[in-house]
Amino acid sequence: MAYYTDIHAALTQSIISLDLGVPIAHENAVFDRTNKTNFIEVNSLFNREDSITKTGFSEVDGIYQITIYSKAGTSVAKSLELVDGLLTYYVNNLILSSGDQQVRVIEVERNEGRNLGGWYVIDVSVVFKSNILR
Repeated sequence: MAYYTDIHAALTQSIISLDLGVPIAHENAVFDRTNKTNFIEVNSLFNREDSITKTGFSEVDGIYQITIYSKAGTSVAKSLELVDGLLTYYVNNLILSSGDQQVRVIEVERNEGRNLGGWYVIDVSVVFKSNILR
């Protein structure tokens, strides 16, 4: 079984299906920021795998990091619109799936915006858990 592949696919499909109206920079993929005013960047940050039963299940947790970029000096309206959309969709106990693999959202939070290399950046962290067979 491709557990980590399916977890990643469930998370990736969820952001694509939201159709937020801005380009998405996926991890380890070529992305050109040139001529972009707004875009989001996503990364699956797997934390740990813990055995939860004697019957062969493990619990995997991590953070689906969604970073919103707006060109510095432009309005924050689009960034805040994106934050609103993400926080409305990724709610506690939301179940995402790919194949037979289910991913449960257990917490969502955003940080304060900051300036970084010519961009205004806000991070939305989607904390997730998923059970896999060992």
